[in-house]
Amino acid sequence: MKNIIQFDGVKFWMYQNIIHCEINKDFDYQWLKGNISRIIPKVTRLLSNGKYLPLLIDLTKVSNVAAIKIFVLLSPYSLLNKSVLSWSFLARSAIQKMILLVCRVDSGNYVSSNVYKDIDKATRYCSTRFKIFSAKNTNKIEMIIYEHATFSLQSNGILFCKISNLNAYNKLDYKVAQRYLEAIFKLSKGEPLPIIVDLRDAKGTFSIEAARLLSKSFNSGTLIISEAYVVNSLPINLLVNSYKRLFYSKIPFAIFKNVSKAEEYSLTTKMNVCAP
Repeated sequence: MKNIIQFDGVKFWMYQNIIHCEINKDFDYQWLKGNISRIIPKVTRLLSNGKYLPLLIDLTKVSNVAAIKIFVLLSPYSLLNKSVLSWSFLARSAIQKMILLVCRVDSGNYVSSNVYKDIDKATRYCSTRFKIFSAKNTNKIEMIIYEHATFSLQSNGILFCKISNLNAYNKLDYKVAQRYLEAIFKLSKGEPLPIIVDLRDAKGTFSIEAARLLSKSFNSGTLIISEAYVVNSLPINLLVNSYKRLFYSKIPFAIFKNVSKAEEYSLTTKMNVCAP
C-alpha cells in the first residue's frame, strides 16, 4: 500500500520512483501559497527516502483558472530545483494544456517544467529523467568541487561542469577562471575532451580577462574539443552568445535546453574528432 501525505486538498505519494501530487478542486490556494516553499522539500524528503526524484503534478481535477494559479505558483525553477529532479504537470484537456504552455512562456520558465495531457507520456518522461540522472551519478569517475562550480568526468568521456550561483552581481574573475582550467586539465589528464556547461542555476557575468583566458585556452585545442551549454533563461542564453561573438571560437559549440541533447552533441563531436 502506498504512503499518502495529504493536506488541504493536496495529496502526495511516491510510485515507481516518481513523486505524485494530486490537487483536488476543493484545495486551499492561500494555504498552498503560504506553505509551498516549506511543504515541498519536507514531503519529497519523506517520500523519497533521500533520493532525488521527479515530481508529477496532477491538475486534472481543477478548473482552468485554478490550474493557472497553481502552475504559476509551482513553476519557478528556484522554488523546486533543490527538492526534486524535475517537475511536470498533467492537464485535464488540450485547452488547459495550451493555456499552461502560454503561461510557461510568459513567466520565463519555458524549459523548467513540462505540461502533458497524456498520463503515460508524463510518467514516461519522469521515468526517463530518473534513469538518466541515476546513470549519470553511477558513471561519475572523479569530481572537483569549488564554491560555485562542480567539475566531473563521466564514463563516456565527457567533462561536465555545473555552475551554481544565484547571485546576479557575482562576476567570474581571472583567478577563478584559472582554477576552472586547472580542474579541467586534472580531470582530462591532458586529453582534449568535449565539455558540457550546465548554466541552469547560474546568474551573474564574467570579467573580460576571465573570458579572454577561457577562450584562448579552449581555442588551443589541448583541453577542449567542443562546448555544449545548457541554459533555461533568456539572459544566460544571451550572455553565452555575447561571449562567443566577442571571443571567436575555433572549436564547435552549441546551446541546448536539456542535458540529454547536450550529451548527444558532445558524443557526436567526440566521434568526429576521433574518426580516422
